[in-house]
Amino acid sequence: MSDDRSRRAPGRRVASRSARSRATSRSLALPATLALPVLAALVVLATQLAGPAEPATTPPRQVALDRATVACPTVGGTVAAGQVAAGRSASASSLPRREPVRDLQRPDRWRTARVGGEAVVLDQTGRGSGAVGFASGAAPRSQGAGLVVGSCPEAGNGGWILGAGSGGRHQTRLVLTNLADTPAVVDVRLWGPSGRVDAVNATGVVVEPRDVRTIALADLAAGEPRLSAQVVRRRGALSVQAVDGSTGAQAGTEVVRSSLSPRRDQVVGPVPAGRTGRTLTVVNPTDSVARVEIDALGKDGRFTPRGLEDVRVRPNRMLDVDLPTTVGSDAVALRVRSSTDVAASVRTAPGGADFATSSASTPLRGPAVVPIGLDVRRVPTLVLANTGDRGARATVTAYDGAMKRLGSTSVRVPVGSTVDARIRRELPVDRAAYLVVRTTGDLVGSAVYADGDRVAVLGLRPAPVTAAGPRVRPAG
Repeated sequence: MSDDRSRRAPGRRVASRSARSRATSRSLALPATLALPVLAALVVLATQLAGPAEPATTPPRQVALDRATVACPTVGGTVAAGQVAAGRSASASSLPRREPVRDLQRPDRWRTARVGGEAVVLDQTGRGSGAVGFASGAAPRSQGAGLVVGSCPEAGNGGWILGAGSGGRHQTRLVLTNLADTPAVVDVRLWGPSGRVDAVNATGVVVEPRDVRTIALADLAAGEPRLSAQVVRRRGALSVQAVDGSTGAQAGTEVVRSSLSPRRDQVVGPVPAGRTGRTLTVVNPTDSVARVEIDALGKDGRFTPRGLEDVRVRPNRMLDVDLPTTVGSDAVALRVRSSTDVAASVRTAPGGADFATSSASTPLRGPAVVPIGLDVRRVPTLVLANTGDRGARATVTAYDGAMKRLGSTSVRVPVGSTVDARIRRELPVDRAAYLVVRTTGDLVGSAVYADGDRVAVLGLRPAPVTAAGPRVRPAG
């Protein structure tokens, strides 16, 4: 990239170019598609009945997924694969050498492997098995030397990565993985503190079928210490992640999963404990000023921290807000409400050695899996927040590597509160390989991993056990 391009003033409109982004590309080692045989059967049945099918007045029903495929960017450490229930078959392959990872190919147990290369693709069949994957490790010093624990997403329609960077000692790489059999085409849009950033080669980025493509934000817009990125799907579907690294005063590394798309009401976290070093990032991609109200869901209930009553984000701007000491030092979730659609996340940097990112998420509507062990010696802290208007409860069950149940505990979470599930006291976690969290009510959660002065946050996401299926009936 020429110097004049890399130093363009932020706030200009993104130039439209059809050139493909400079990036590395690798072919996936195995065919991997997200299949819903049950839904296919429903469609076939509908076509065989008399008359065309028409939507029913009843809401969609949940049908069991028969297959799940996820992609894990490797960070020089451990990849873990598992499931909520035993599956029928499993395969795994590392990139770019397309070598099978045999230690990850048992669908009836929890398994881990030390894997090199750039990525691992996990593919599992088994109706309702809820296959999941995780990656952990310690990044090299050149990337910040931080602790990394991240979940492996399935394909989606794009995503938002907040609090990234492309300048100085803060560098972020987008990891786009196409798990489908057709090409995916995306645009990448960038925002900074001064407005939309003029990016080059960010339009019409192609990710070939079953390919992974890594794009350094510095190749799109260099010299921007703070950025937020939107991956906009034009065709196809892919998974969106980022590897965010810093070697500056706030050093560290994090695998960042896509946050929620902009909206007027969302919950970020729970965010790890700490009196200082917590920064809320808000992106306003609209043409109107966003007036943002922030409430905290703490151990004693919901409150509005002094200093966060009225935060304003100018149109097409990204704003960083240091959380004041009035938020407290305990783990907390943040309720972010805005006059217009915004995206939000929180970066936690308890010291100068590492940082962690907490994204916005929706309440759990299915079982979530929390890995134990990996490359972290200490058991994680499980934090749950109740975002609803009535009491909620979580059941946390520990399992060993053979998927044998070791014990279970129930956690009550009052309205508007954030609580520590105290799994170290209630469960035999020293013998556990993973936890399964099942909820009632509106709960969001995080697992906080700490190893000395290094930290990582894993946001709880439901395992792919079921999906919404259409209800159809014949006409006439």
